[in-house]
Amino acid sequence: MGTYLFVHHFPKGFQGSPETAAAATAWFQRLEPNLAGRTPPTAMPRQFGDPGAEPVPSAYEVISADDEAVAMNLAKAWPLLTRGGRIEVRELTTEKFTLPESSRAVTAEQNTR
Repeated sequence: MGTYLFVHHFPKGFQGSPETAAAATAWFQRLEPNLAGRTPPTAMPRQFGDPGAEPVPSAYEVISADDEAVAMNLAKAWPLLTRGGRIEVRELTTEKFTLPESSRAVTAEQNTR
């Protein structure tokens, strides 16, 4: 079982409609058995860095799936893909991050200067 992050980028100038709301509701019903977390509807994004960088994601979900193929099929069904939106799928891990040995050597060398 894997854990995946779905990152949504809504179409530029997106305006919701009853049709898109119904499609989103149907998509979330499909996701429900796999949904481990999502952006609260009232969440405000916090930004750092260049405001002209790649557009900020609009929402996200954390999905549990048997494998990447299952996660990809769930993501491909997001209704705004057919309306100019984009969705990224990223696998998450709970493994502790450690620097490779070569990076540690450079960091240690910089600290002694």
